Amino acid sequence: MRTEKGFHDIKIVLLIIVLLVLSSSLCGCGPDHSGEIVLIQASVAGDAEIFYGRQPPYSSASSGSKVHLVNEKNAVNPTWEELMQFISDDNTDKCQYIPDLYVCGDFAETLHDNAERAGIRCAWVAVHFAGEDEEAHALNVFNTVDRGIVFVDCVGEREGSLVLPRACLDPETGESIQSDTGFVCDADKIAYVREGKEYGSIILGEAESPLYEFYEAYALKWEDYEEAIAAYNAMVGAYNQDVAQYNEEVGGRTVIYDQQEYNKLKAKYNMLKRERLRLENEVAGLQSQRESLGGCCWSPLGVVSQVEVYW
Repeated sequence: MRTEKGFHDIKIVLLIIVLLVLSSSLCGCGPDHSGEIVLIQASVAGDAEIFYGRQPPYSSASSGSKVHLVNEKNAVNPTWEELMQFISDDNTDKCQYIPDLYVCGDFAETLHDNAERAGIRCAWVAVHFAGEDEEAHALNVFNTVDRGIVFVDCVGEREGSLVLPRACLDPETGESIQSDTGFVCDADKIAYVREGKEYGSIILGEAESPLYEFYEAYALKWEDYEEAIAAYNAMVGAYNQDVAQYNEEVGGRTVIYDQQEYNKLKAKYNMLKRERLRLENEVAGLQSQRESLGGCCWSPLGVVSQVEVYW
C-alpha cells in the first residue's frame, strides 16, 4: 500500500515537472533580462521599449528588405576597454553614408553583426525625436560589465552632421587660418541618449565616459571654445583697424621730422607690436584648447522622445 502511494506521488511530481517545462516552452520564457532592462531605462531616463529575440520592424536601405540581425549564442557582454578596442578596429565607420542607399539603419545592422561575430553581445537601437515626423535614427548599444550601458554611433558624415569650429583670423591678413590639418573627425562615436534631452555624440578618442553628464560637460567646453574664438576674432578685427589707422597716419613716409608726431607714432607702433604678440599667444592657446576637444565635433540630432532596443 505504501509502495503504491509512493509511485503515485512520483507520478504526480513528474507530471508537474512536464507541465512546467511545457508551460515555459509555450510562453517563450528565457533568460532573466530584468536587470539589464532596468539599466537601459535608467540610462535613457525613460521607458525605453526593449525587445529580445525580435527583429526590428524597420527597412534596410541597402537590401530593400527589413533589417535582419544575426545573433551569436556565445556572444557575451564586453568590458569598456574591449568594446573600445573592437569599435576602433571595426571598419563599419569607413562606409559611406548614401541617402536612400546606405543609411543609419544599415550602419547599425552592420556593426551589430560584426560585433556578434566577434563574440560581443550587441543590440540595434532606434531613436525618435520630439516634433519630427522623419524616420528614426539608428545606432547600437552594448551592456559593458564595468561601465554599464554604452551607446555607439558609427554613422558616417551626412549633410549638417559634422561641425568644424570657426577658424581663427590671421592678425596680419585678417583671413581665416587654415587649422584643420591633422584633425581626424572620426565617425566612431559614443552616443548619449536621454529622453527629453538632445541626442549627442563624442568621437571615440575623446569619450572618456558613457554617462550623459560627461557629454553635457563636454558640450559646454565646446561652447566656451566657440565663444573664445569669437572674442579673439573680434580682437583681431580691432587690431586690424588700428593698424589701418596707423598706416594712414604714417602715409608711406620713411622719415618723420616732427619729434612730437614721431613720438606719438612710435608709441602707437609699440602698442600694435605688443598687441600682435598677445594675439599670437592667444591663437596658440586656442589651438591647444581645440586639440584637447578632439578638433571637431558632431552636431546634436534633436531632442529624444522615444527609444527602442532590439537584442
